[in-house]
Amino acid sequence: MSKPAVVAVIHREGRFLMIKRADGLMAPGYWVPPSGRVEEGESFVEALVRERKEELGLAVRRGRELWTCPTEDGSMMLHWWQVEVDLCEPMPDPAEVAELRWCTVEEIKQLSPVFADDVRFFAEIWLRVRGPG
Repeated sequence: MSKPAVVAVIHREGRFLMIKRADGLMAPGYWVPPSGRVEEGESFVEALVRERKEELGLAVRRGRELWTCPTEDGSMMLHWWQVEVDLCEPMPDPAEVAELRWCTVEEIKQLSPVFADDVRFFAEIWLRVRGPG
């Protein structure tokens, strides 16, 4: 059975926050939206709040689930959430985040390496599920 993980879709002025995973993590060097595992007994929202605070120093105000898909290797089930965060700039934890960028969909398509489902989400799924704003 695959373990749950949450993906935070952080959208601001037509751009999405993408992070390059630090060495020592699963899929080091990959460009991904901020994400993390759901711990035992934790809700998806609690995981979103904890992970964004740990990884980026951001406070999540609210969110809504948009999409679910398995990871490429099937080991995890990704639950994609549109989240609103505080207005502070991200303060990435260097143990988890090697680099971050605010990217348009076209820029996400050019990132490398990147997972195919991440590109698919921003290029296709987001257009169908995004909320107002």
